[in-house]
Amino acid sequence: MKKILSNKVILAGVAVVAIILVALLWHSHVTLKEEAMKRTEHMLEKTAMRTTSYLNEVETVTRNMEWQVMNNMCPDSLLAYTHRIVELNPNLNGCSITTEPNYFPKLGHNFSAYTVRQGQTIVTDSVTSSGLAQFIMEWGGEHYRYKRGYRNVIDEAKRLNEAGLNCPLAIETSGHAALRENHFLDDGMYLVTVLICEAMRLKQEGKELTDLIADLREPVESAEIRLDITAEDFRSAGRLAIEKVMDHAAFAPGWHIAPDNREGVRINFDLEGLNDGWFLLRLSVHDPVLPLNIESDVKGGVKRMAEALYAVLDGAEGIDLGKLRDFIEAK
Repeated sequence: MKKILSNKVILAGVAVVAIILVALLWHSHVTLKEEAMKRTEHMLEKTAMRTTSYLNEVETVTRNMEWQVMNNMCPDSLLAYTHRIVELNPNLNGCSITTEPNYFPKLGHNFSAYTVRQGQTIVTDSVTSSGLAQFIMEWGGEHYRYKRGYRNVIDEAKRLNEAGLNCPLAIETSGHAALRENHFLDDGMYLVTVLICEAMRLKQEGKELTDLIADLREPVESAEIRLDITAEDFRSAGRLAIEKVMDHAAFAPGWHIAPDNREGVRINFDLEGLNDGWFLLRLSVHDPVLPLNIESDVKGGVKRMAEALYAVLDGAEGIDLGKLRDFIEAK
């Protein structure tokens, strides 16, 4: 009887402990959720205040220049005003003055004088596409390709700023992004808040976030192949393979070593035109692998570049080309 009573007491005690643990877990969950909500609201409010301040600055600039613009409506003067506005306002990345249709008939149906602030450098990892480089350039920036790894791109962006370059963003293709205005923290919550604020602003104009990258050129084909390194000293074997590709590219027609690459070897390839394909061969940060990224702006270009690279690497000691061969044969 005593044993049964003891078992009941133990069971009751276990039940009480379980209830307490559940209550504690629930309380912790609620507390964490509330803290996260408070943090998000604070960041959203802070970002909204900063955005409002920038918008007020733009409105003030517009009002101050309005009378000069209205009294000097000629193309050269309008362009000079856009230059002056950007020069005097460091928070403005660009300025455009657009007239009504046919205001300057000799210059076409539509006319717009604009100035984009030059010199902003965007740091990315090494595997980004040529379309992104063109997109950044068209927006008045400079694309700076660096090594894989979000810590690498962030540290390089900090170094560039310390060296005097205007570098507001470090971003990796995995999605990690750090902004200078947020002390280059790898803070996804902050980034989401910035995007939400921008989405709200665009919605008032009848636009969406994706409209911002409408002009971003995507490749026609792309592939990633990981070549295993079988040599015991895999780093030395990988470096020798990369050097072999560089030696070939120095003399091969249609092969151009990319000048803006800082990891492995990146080759711009002539397929049907100039630089309408590329591949990047690099050493993995941790594994005995040579990751190979290939992109083409023409159909069938990825296979052609893979075949050309296979011919160069065939016989390279310590490099298993099986996956590259399988990729070629499967196409």
